[in-house]
Amino acid sequence: MKQLLLRIVAYPTFGVGIYHTFFGNDHVYGLVILFMGLLGILCDLFYKKLYTE
Repeated sequence: MKQLLLRIVAYPTFGVGIYHTFFGNDHVYGLVILFMGLLGILCDLFYKKLYTE
């Protein structure tokens, strides 16, 4: 369940970050959101290695 919630938040955050970085006017805001989403995606990809249950 935690992994599903992580995916629900991380992937759209990454998409919004890409939009604001490349198509928006505020590049710093977009980069912050982009890196937050990227961190969430990386946590999702390495979930099994980070949290051994």
